Amino acid sequence: MSDTSPAYLLVQMTVTDPETYFAEYAVPLLQMFGKIGARVLVAANDPTVLEGQYAQSNTVIVEFPSLAALDDWYESAAYQPLKARRIELSEAGKTLMLRLPAFQMPS
Repeated sequence: MSDTSPAYLLVQMTVTDPETYFAEYAVPLLQMFGKIGARVLVAANDPTVLEGQYAQSNTVIVEFPSLAALDDWYESAAYQPLKARRIELSEAGKTLMLRLPAFQMPS
């Protein structure tokens, strides 16, 4: 995996106060993403389940330029206040957040 391969953040969560979540978490987060070259690929409320059980209300997939960029964002001092706000505005014990490398075809 090269440092230039994209990486993905998959989040499944239940937001308890959607209006406040959008205003106080999503808007500043989108501004932060714009500065670091990350982009939201999917933001779905109540997606259609084709198989299995889905117990959350929101799924988000974000593309980052690299795993290092994702890690730097997640650990950054700038994100920590937003992270705390996200936890306050969701059922944090049920949140699933995955860091995923891009698929690489075996050679």
